[in-house]
Amino acid sequence: GVGANSLAIGPNTFFQNNVHLLGRLLADVRAGVGEARDAVVADLYGGVGTIALDLAPHVGRVICVEAVAESAALAAENARRNGVANVAAVAEDVLPFLREQAPGSFGVAVADPPRTGLGPEVCAELLRHGPERIVYVSCNPLTQVEDLRALAQGYALRSLRGYDMFPHTPHVETIALLTRR
Repeated sequence: GVGANSLAIGPNTFFQNNVHLLGRLLADVRAGVGEARDAVVADLYGGVGTIALDLAPHVGRVICVEAVAESAALAAENARRNGVANVAAVAEDVLPFLREQAPGSFGVAVADPPRTGLGPEVCAELLRHGPERIVYVSCNPLTQVEDLRALAQGYALRSLRGYDMFPHTPHVETIALLTRR
């Protein structure tokens, strides 16, 4: 269980395995999203729906976008199992998903990409969409810095916090909060 939700995960699905810090990380993502009762939140690289389900009671709707079909199916299943009606799971790569959406279709973006980061094309799409806030969870500060530079033309970095999810390793998780300029 994670917070109020119980989550099904599969052998090939990504899941944040440091459950001791996960609650803190989720609380900080929620704080970054802010009180947004009517907001549509795009949860990019949403995995099995961990962040989406945590945000669901606090926002209007969450679109959980996940390229791995098994994970997206589990996100939909996890929403059903937990009685969460305002989370939609979309099994699609983030870039084509963003390209298909009209600007302004979501007010907040939460992104938790793989180690490769968002990359220039996804950053360009986020700039085109112009959500009010971007909450960027990263497991690789090096690619996150590149992405933050790309997003700086439209966004101001408001906060950056690190989490030692894997003690005694060089790996660190960070959350960056960006607001539209």
